[in-house]
Parts: sequence; structure tokens; C-alpha cells
Amino acid sequence: MNKQSLRFSAFVALIFVVLFSCKKTNSLNPYPSNVRLANYTKSIKRTTYPTVPIYTENYRFVYNQVNQIAQIYFTTNDPAGGNYIAHLEYVGTRIYDTITSVSGSFIELDSFITDLKGNITTTYIGASKTGYSYDGNLLTRIDYGSSYSIFTSYNGNFIKAVSSLGDGYDEDYTYYTDQFNRIGDYFWLQSVSRYGLNLYKYSSLVRSYGSPTDSSQYSYTIDAYNKITQVVAINNDTFSHNMIGTTVVHPYSDTEIYNLQYETY
Repeated sequence: MNKQSLRFSAFVALIFVVLFSCKKTNSLNPYPSNVRLANYTKSIKRTTYPTVPIYTENYRFVYNQVNQIAQIYFTTNDPAGGNYIAHLEYVGTRIYDTITSVSGSFIELDSFITDLKGNITTTYIGASKTGYSYDGNLLTRIDYGSSYSIFTSYNGNFIKAVSSLGDGYDEDYTYYTDQFNRIGDYFWLQSVSRYGLNLYKYSSLVRSYGSPTDSSQYSYTIDAYNKITQVVAINNDTFSHNMIGTTVVHPYSDTEIYNLQYETY
């Protein structure tokens, strides 16, 4: 074998070692069982008409002695947003969510009911009541007085929600089936930030959402310990609709970037 062949063989061997090491990195560092979300920052940028400034939202979580979220601190630079603190109190199967201003002024009292497995079955937010049922995974969502949706699941992930309002309100979902669901999944963040608990207990990380009027694609940055450190959501509204008085809001796109920080316990 000549020197050139030897160099080529060594080069191929080096590539193999590097690739093999990269694939094995996460398996050498299993997902830690003693971490929880401490805070995250969400930046929102409208990328098409009508353009708006970049707004930032900040969520910070405080936990009680049994690792339940006890307080959620929310701040934003969006003048239409409003800063607040959500105080969560757990009494049996009911969660009371008292929302106050940062200065302590009362804003709203909501409540959520859970089953014996810790799944949220009913939410009371303002005058709205919403019910949820489960069959290992989310099965139905009932918006009392208006509509309901039935979810179809496959391999532990719900893939379609059929609405009682008709095809124009159906929803479709896809997943990264090679990635297990964990803290930082897009819908995990939405649920925990509102209820203190995760409604969406599907098996994999959600990849996309779609309906006849809007769609979203989600991507994740994952560290060597399988923790999600960043989520990017690209949202497209394909529906022209009347939002404020006679002002028509045209279809638009925006990008949400979530940067997550963890703490051990």
C-alpha cells in the first residue's frame, strides 16, 4: 500500500471516529432527573406586514417544597402586555391561580381541576370553562357553550384534532419521533406557563402544527445532556381578518425564540 493510500485510510478512520463520537455524545449523558425550568425569555419578531417592534417576554418559576410551581413571574416590554405574578395554590384536586400585578393588586382568580393522575380535566378562566379528557393521551377538549375537539393519536402522539365547528377548524400535528418529549417542548411551555402543569403529554417533541388558517414549525437546540436550551417557532397566519374596528389585518408571519435556563433540585 502506498503512502497516499495510507493517508486516505487514516483520514477515513478519523472521520469515522469523529462521527461515531458525535452520535454517542447524548447517550453518554442521560437526561438528568433533578433539573427543572428556572426561567425562559421569549422574543417575538413580526417578519411580514404588519411589522411590529421586537417584543420580549420573561417567565420565572418558583417552586414549593414538593416541586410544584408555586409562582410564575411575568414581565414584558410590550406596552399592551402588562406584568403580573401568578400565585398557584394546590388544594386536593383543585389548583387556585390568583393573578396579581407586580405591586400586589388583584387582577383575576382562575382555577383548574385535576384527576387523580394529575391531568387537568377542567379549567375556569374568567367566564370561560374548558374540559379535557384523556385515554393515556389527550382525547377531547370541550369549550363549553361553543365547541369541542376530538384528538386522534398514533404511537403516543396526537396527530389530528377534529372540531365540531367543521373542517375549517381542524388541526394537524407532526413530531420529531426520534426525540422524546421533555421540558421545553413548544406546547409544554405554553401549558406550564399558563396552568403550572403540562396538558400535552404526547411521546415525542412536536414538530409542526397546522390548520386551514394558520401553521407553525418548531425547531429545538438540545445540549449534551438532552436538555432543550432553545426553541424557535415560525408562525404563519394565512387568514385576512378584521381585528380592530374596521382595520383589516393581512396574513403575516412571525418568529418566536425561546431561551431556557434550568436549575437543579
